[in-house]
Amino acid sequence: VKKSATLDGRDLDQKLLGSDIDDLKVDRRAMVKKSATLGCRALEEKLLGSVIDDIDAAPKASSGARRKLQEARDLAEAVDGDGLPRRMSTCHVAEGPAEVVELDKAGDNETVDEVEGRPLTRGELSLWLTVFEGLQLDGELHQTNLMQALRQCGHEYLEDESECQSKLLPEVEYSTLSKDEFIRYLSIYESRRAKCFRDGFNSINDGIPIKMTTVPLFFEKMNIRVRLLSLKEVCSDVKSLSRDASVGAFTYEDCMKAVELYRSREGFRKAELEQFRLAFRVFDRDMSGDIALGELSGALSWLGLAIPTEKLKPVFASVAGPQSQGLSERQFLKLLRRVLESEMERVSKMVGPRRPDGVMQGFLLETILRGLGCHVPAIAILESMQDLGLGGTLVEETLEDVRIRPVTFKKAFTLKLLKFQLEAEDVCNLLMKIRSREGFTHDEWSELAEVYHKFATGMEERLSVEGVGRALRWLGHSYTLNHLRMLMAEIDMAGGSCISLGYRSFVKVVRRCQEDLQGRAKEVFAQFSDDTTYCLSEEEQALAVSAIGLLDRDGVGPECAHEEVASMDQVTFVLVVQRHHTDALERGRECAGFTEAEVVEFERIFQKFDIDGSGDVSAKELARLIEYFCPQYAHSPAWRPSLIQVLADVDKDGDGTLDFTEFLHLVRRIRELEQEARLAVELRTMEELHYAPQEVRDLRLLYLDALARFGGDALGMLPLEAVNNMLLEGIKNGKRHQHVIDAIFGSSLRESVYKGAGFVDDAQPAADFPLFLRIMRKVEDSGLLANGK
Repeated sequence: VKKSATLDGRDLDQKLLGSDIDDLKVDRRAMVKKSATLGCRALEEKLLGSVIDDIDAAPKASSGARRKLQEARDLAEAVDGDGLPRRMSTCHVAEGPAEVVELDKAGDNETVDEVEGRPLTRGELSLWLTVFEGLQLDGELHQTNLMQALRQCGHEYLEDESECQSKLLPEVEYSTLSKDEFIRYLSIYESRRAKCFRDGFNSINDGIPIKMTTVPLFFEKMNIRVRLLSLKEVCSDVKSLSRDASVGAFTYEDCMKAVELYRSREGFRKAELEQFRLAFRVFDRDMSGDIALGELSGALSWLGLAIPTEKLKPVFASVAGPQSQGLSERQFLKLLRRVLESEMERVSKMVGPRRPDGVMQGFLLETILRGLGCHVPAIAILESMQDLGLGGTLVEETLEDVRIRPVTFKKAFTLKLLKFQLEAEDVCNLLMKIRSREGFTHDEWSELAEVYHKFATGMEERLSVEGVGRALRWLGHSYTLNHLRMLMAEIDMAGGSCISLGYRSFVKVVRRCQEDLQGRAKEVFAQFSDDTTYCLSEEEQALAVSAIGLLDRDGVGPECAHEEVASMDQVTFVLVVQRHHTDALERGRECAGFTEAEVVEFERIFQKFDIDGSGDVSAKELARLIEYFCPQYAHSPAWRPSLIQVLADVDKDGDGTLDFTEFLHLVRRIRELEQEARLAVELRTMEELHYAPQEVRDLRLLYLDALARFGGDALGMLPLEAVNNMLLEGIKNGKRHQHVIDAIFGSSLRESVYKGAGFVDDAQPAADFPLFLRIMRKVEDSGLLANGK
């Protein structure tokens, strides 16, 4: 061992003084460590010589050299004077694992060590070591990263670096810190910080306990930004656990408990924390305890925060560290706080200077909320205010006055004529409340719960894929199986393999449907609006209403108020679309969720089979009609029991004939049976081909994109010709490999057997998603995608 230590030191000596030394930039103070016992005295003397004098400081070189010196010291100390190994417990490098084993048995609040006279708890040590590992380079933390390390350790209030350096931060002798030096540094800082907090508390009321209403002043003196609602909840929790009989009086110890509790919650209220932690669990799909940057955007969108991934990258790096690939739950909460603090700054700028009377006009509140991506009915905003205890902020009117006010078009009611007593922080709290309620009113929440339980099945009362489709159609949203599965994959933690939804996930799917509706309305408005007035003329309104499908079977559009027609801006047009969607629900339910255009087409087909013109289809005519809609099922023995049951379900009066409404429900049930069969095949195909959920999600995106580009057949499937064109575009020199692609299509069609449905897809001119999965797996296995797109 002695020989190894000597050779290691000699190797280090040669590297430092070799030909490459001219290109190094070494920090002199960091290199010259006071360590006479290292056995490297000659090296230190050489470092003090003329060779080193002209070399500038460099953190990487200094930390690497110090690490080598430390390793040489460890090896030298590992043997005694006779060259015999000492007990490994005295070796520095062996202390880490033993210490970790011991720590694992201790509680987070249990004292495990004492550094600089200050007790060190397990929770503190675990956090500090995590931060160190995220920021260290070559086993050491450079001085330039200390402020970031302190913030990651929970000291987010360190805004003025120069002031903090002069008042609280310990001096750093070298340009880098080892792990032990970093822990000592933090311990000294915490001791100084505790003294600073004590002095701040004494300056408020000469050390006498203060009132709860004065606690925000204490936080302000400590330069800690707070949300008053969260701090009020924290103070209540602290006093509920306090043994002090003087209710409302806060001692220094109470204030420090409030600081620690506020920090541990990252400034959020308990209900918000629960929601944020749920989002983290949903998007930690591999159960690793981390979420990657790619998953982060989805998690924030799940919470109602639509932020592009590119804008998240710098925030992600500042929280997780430059070398980290994922966020822990605590880091996720820190990132959320930073995102919401940035939002608070935007709101403050939009609100502007506070008026003397403190009044905020309703149109300004609407503008701020819309500017932050919040498009919800005015009633939902007012109810959220009431939930937060801001119901009394209405000036001249109360919330109940607004509720009972006679409005001809209640859904088009806005906040423009109202006045509020609101601060910027109130607006941010309101926004978070609206998001937590998914933008729905109390009545809408009740309706969603009723619809969910109407279609949920099983002991756990979850919605199957078919159940989600039925529930959404009941609410006026109709999606194909692929679009429905895509929605569910984005919302639920199972990702591409999601086959059922719980209540909260279902509500989020409905919210996403509402956002899709708003998005389509905005696209149509932009297509027809005048760029000079940003409003639709009456002629443009007629075109826009027709384009988005708001005309009934007689060609009549939705009824609008005179004021709406006179100034149809984007906001008003979106409100008209949403109102029409709500008003058309009953009609849509009667028509089994089909659009007016689809109903007209089905009526034409129905009349073709209603030979006698009686308005009913008899049993004889019905057999021909089923053959027309689903020839692959009509003569299948496997499907006969299902079709008999469907006919019995839709024939409400039991007379053996179907009127047009019953016919529509029959078509819907047949389509549902088709979807169930295709879903079963899709799940079997995923299992057979060993697709991961994320792969399925990505391929479904590709499939839907191809449908949008090339178009689908009558059943919404992708023609094989379109699949062929897509592959030719994506494969390098694709036409040269056409014979391979043709062979893949042939073998995939032969293997694509709908066992549950009872027919083979040999002659299918289009690819449904299971067949597309099979084709893409074969294309990937063939090597055709090498150097492709």
